[in-house]
Amino acid sequence: MNVNHLEVIGYRQDQLNKIFDSVETGPIALLVNSGVRRYDVPRRLIFNDTAWKGYFPVGLILSVVASSIHSSFRKRFFQQNGQTHGITSDSDFFIQARNTVEEVLLPARKGDPRPGRYILLRYADWQWRGFYDLIKVINDRLLIGKVFTGLPYPDGLELFTFSMVREYTFDEMTVEDHRELYDRMGVPPDPASLEGTWNMNVVANSNQRADAAQLAFDVKPDGRIETRYIFLRTIEGQSRTEMGRNELRMFDFTPLHDEIRALDANCM
Repeated sequence: MNVNHLEVIGYRQDQLNKIFDSVETGPIALLVNSGVRRYDVPRRLIFNDTAWKGYFPVGLILSVVASSIHSSFRKRFFQQNGQTHGITSDSDFFIQARNTVEEVLLPARKGDPRPGRYILLRYADWQWRGFYDLIKVINDRLLIGKVFTGLPYPDGLELFTFSMVREYTFDEMTVEDHRELYDRMGVPPDPASLEGTWNMNVVANSNQRADAAQLAFDVKPDGRIETRYIFLRTIEGQSRTEMGRNELRMFDFTPLHDEIRALDANCM
């Protein structure tokens, strides 16, 4: 089954279930994270294999568990003493739940899961032992899993289905991704490419805000840059703008100021 991992991020639960039920899991070895992080600026893609980035299905009414991890989560898998282990955490690392990981074969239907091979993830810490996950490796960039609770495997009650990826677009970048792009790859913007209106998104590990503001740059013949902004489509203002050696700087009536670097002519 050919599945685009970038599209799955926006799937509903019924769409995730269809993939989960139709595909046999890949090997457990594909879970293990290498720690590699790569940025493809022209394609606006981030390959982040420090951990798998998790998403709840679109339209899910969040449970108490989901709400407590701020609508986003991650799982890191590693080898230790010849065994695969994991750490499940929220996107801001407040939760650090230890996992044991094993391949299992469910020979007959018992409860929600269909017969077949799965990767069983148990939670080793006492406060999470009432839960377990059944995961399928769809390909080397996509996992789909189900969360169960109430009784030990295989008798738990299914709560929801989730997807996890190790590659995502710039729209899904984490705070650490942003820091690396700004520090390692960002350059001072070319004034010739500033002219026009730019949409500004807020970067967060979860619950990102798209179109938080619009910035309009007007580059004058003498090199001066005039900047106007609309914040959250309600507050309008003007910023004093100057070109520094390493970044574009913007100042307004607040005690804060902005520093902007460019990745290319269309992305800052």
